[in-house]
Amino acid sequence: MTEAKHVLPFRRKREGRTNYKKRLALLKSGRPRLVVRKSNRHVVLQLVAYEPAGDRVLATVSSKQLLKHGWTHSTKSTPAAYLTGFLLAKRAKELEVTEAIVDLGFQKHRAGTAIYAAVKGAIDAGLSIPVGEEIFPAGDRINGAHLTSAKPADVAALAAKLGATLPPPTPAPKKEKPQKQEPGQKGGPARKAEKPQSAPAKPEGKQSAGKDGEKKAGKGGEKKAGKKGDDAQ
Repeated sequence: MTEAKHVLPFRRKREGRTNYKKRLALLKSGRPRLVVRKSNRHVVLQLVAYEPAGDRVLATVSSKQLLKHGWTHSTKSTPAAYLTGFLLAKRAKELEVTEAIVDLGFQKHRAGTAIYAAVKGAIDAGLSIPVGEEIFPAGDRINGAHLTSAKPADVAALAAKLGATLPPPTPAPKKEKPQKQEPGQKGGPARKAEKPQSAPAKPEGKQSAGKDGEKKAGKGGEKKAGKKGDDAQ
């Protein structure tokens, strides 16, 4: 009788560092992987190509490198991530890499985050990446309009220095005036319910008199009938 053999999983799978099912799906695309990772302080992007002997890192860019270009604000913000993605795509052009596919690892997919701002920056710099436009942050967030420390002018100045063109601000939605609705329509003020009219009350004097008369007539009739019966006997 043969004993069942225990198959030991890969070390990175045991450590929870690699999802090999997702990795295989990315490798089937035949494109280099745009690995995007975000720490508590920086945003790091890598362009990684698959090789049988092991993955080869083609280029690495960190948002910390923005400090060398004159950036003095947070390096984990949405504008910083966008400019970091733009820098990586410029290095990819030097390596004659024109396409990639996004590799988020174990990070949760949330549209409009700094991760997708980095992807947006790489696409605007000329890197072909298959993603939908709806996952990118709004133009106001990429321009830094939501930040208190960095001003949109600071973001635009560094973007111009790097040769990037920032996306236009997102127009504010128009507020529609509420339409007046007539009473009785759906959603309009309800009409007041009319009280039903009560029937006219009958005079109490006649009713009491009728009852009393019946009682008196009944008593009188009984007495007369009793007297006639006695006389007949």
